[in-house]
Formats: sequence, C-alpha cells, structure tokens
Amino acid sequence: MPMLMESLMHKAEAGEPDAQFELAQCYATGDGVPDDPAEAATWYRRAAEAGHAGAALMLGGFYEQGYGVAQDEAEALRWYRCAAEAGEADAQAILGAILLPQDEAEAVRWFDGAAEQGHARAQVQLAHMYAAGQGVEQDDGRAAELYRRAAEGGEAAAAACLGAGYLSGTGVEQNAAEGVRWLTIAAEGDVADAQMLLGMLYAAAEWVPRDEKRAVKWFRRAAEQGHAVAQYRLGVARHEGIGTKRNERSAARWFRAAAEQGHADAQYRLGCLLGHGQSVARDKAEAARWYQRAAEQGVVEAQVRLAACCALGEGTAMDRVAAYKWSTIAEAEDSSMSELRSQLAGWMPAEDVRRAEELARHWQPRRE
Repeated sequence: MPMLMESLMHKAEAGEPDAQFELAQCYATGDGVPDDPAEAATWYRRAAEAGHAGAALMLGGFYEQGYGVAQDEAEALRWYRCAAEAGEADAQAILGAILLPQDEAEAVRWFDGAAEQGHARAQVQLAHMYAAGQGVEQDDGRAAELYRRAAEGGEAAAAACLGAGYLSGTGVEQNAAEGVRWLTIAAEGDVADAQMLLGMLYAAAEWVPRDEKRAVKWFRRAAEQGHAVAQYRLGVARHEGIGTKRNERSAARWFRAAAEQGHADAQYRLGCLLGHGQSVARDKAEAARWYQRAAEQGVVEAQVRLAACCALGEGTAMDRVAAYKWSTIAEAEDSSMSELRSQLAGWMPAEDVRRAEELARHWQPRRE
C-alpha cells in the first residue's frame, strides 16, 4: 500500500474527521483502494459523527440510494439535516426539496439558506416559489433577482426564466434585447423551452429579425430533446419547406413524435398524412384513430374529418350517431357542417338524433 494511503489511514484511525472523509471518498471511488461502498459508508459515518458536514451529506445520499447501506429514508433525512444545519449548501437544497411537499415554509427556509451561499439550483427553486407565491408572498421582483443570480452563476434554466421575464416585463422592466440575450444563453445551454421560444421569435419576427433557418435550428434542437411543441413546429417546417428543404417523410416522423405526446394539432396533421398516404403508407384506420384523439382535444378540423369517417365508415365502423355528434360539435366553428348534419338527420331515427344531440351537448374537450 502506498505510503500516502497508509498515512491517510493512520490519521483516519486516529479520529481526524478530514482524513476519515477523504478515506471514505477513496473507498467510494476506488482511488488507491478497492471500490467498497460499505467501507465508504463506515468512514463517512465516523466523520459525520465527528461533525464533518460533507460526510453527513454523503452519508445521507448513501441512505437515500441504498448504496453501501440498507436504504432508509428516515436516516437519509437525519443526515441531510445534520449537514444542512452545519451550513452545507448542497444539503440545504436537498433538504428543501425533500420537505417541499409537506412543509413549504421550512422548505423555503432551507432553499433560502442555500441560495444565500450561491447555490444556483436552490436560487432557481426559490425563484419559482416567489413567482408562484408558493410558501411565500408572491413577488415577481424577488423571483427575477434570484433568477438573475442563478443565471449569472451559469444556471441555464434560470437564464431561460430571466429571458422570458425581460420579454414580458415580469419582475423587471421590459427589455427585448436583454430577453433575447438571456434566452440565447439558455438555449445554448440546451434548455428546450428556451430553444422553442427562441425559434418562435425568429419564425414570427417578434423582437428579432425574421430568420426561418435559425427558427428551424432551434426547433430541431428542442425537438431532439423531446419537446412536443417543437416537434410539431419542426414537422410543419419540413412539410411546408419553411426554413429548410421540404421533406414530407421527416415531417411525418416529427408529427408522430409530437402526436404520441398528446399534441392535438400534430395528431390531426398525422391523421391527414395517413389518410391520404402522403409520405407514409396509407392507413385509414390509423388516420381515424388520430382524428379521434385530436377531436377529443377540440381540434375542429379533426372533428370534421372524424364526422365524415363515421358517416362513411371510412377507417372505422359506420356510426351515424357519432357522425351526427361530431358534426354538431364542429358546426359551432364550421358552419359547413350543417349540411352533413341535415343529411344524417334524414337517414336516422328520431331517437338516434336525440341521443346524438345529447352526446354533443355534454361533450367537453379533454386534453391529453
């Protein structure tokens, strides 16, 4: 065993908390000794019992994860609290997050302690709470101040919130240039919401010059992170050739990705592609299913298509009650549906018409 490790072990055995903590770190990472989580936990415990805040934090994590010790949430909380009370900022932030669901006031106290020490994630969480009035009096100015501190410390999520605040004038004086600057910092830091918003700004020429290629760039980066709205917008751009080459196969792929996450307009657009066999294999049954999902969320165009499918038995069983119901619902926004509804009424028994009208009367959009 190297002399340095022997010296460290001697100091740890002699009861020096810093040496005990360092030795625990070695066992936890396999640095100079075999990787041994149980031995690491033993030395973290000895250092923590001697008042070492960092060791108490690590021991709390071991108990929370069941690493080197049996998982025990109560013990994890106890050691996190010991570390937090000793001023360990990471422990204060973790303790705040654990306590938030059951005791917002105490959570705020711990987030505030960590935030005052410059803990960026605690600053962001506390800012969210001030913005929402959760556990504290609502204060947009205080929220913006905390977002700024975290953003200046490199927290990309805070930069996104600060940028949005500058655009809307929430908690700060409205300043579009500052808003775009902070949003760009957040977007470069891979915050999907910031990428999406920045794409929207460039697409709409809002506060920035119109730049459809740049809009597509940001939509794509957000879409690749699973952002449903960005996936839909990227699908539209690829389908229509806006800011990028037209590619209907790619459009269908992005519409499907967004549709599967419940994006109503994407569900409708995917249904249209499937119904017409446009860039994908024609599948009227699947098209009808996507029309159904979009219609239930209130997309009028999908309600129109679904009414026709039900009336003709196209992709689904013929169902004139359902067709009448959807044509009635859609007619509130699309007067052309009155003709289909009148035709259906002429083919249906009066009892079925009354039932369809009752279904339409009680229908409410249901978001996925």
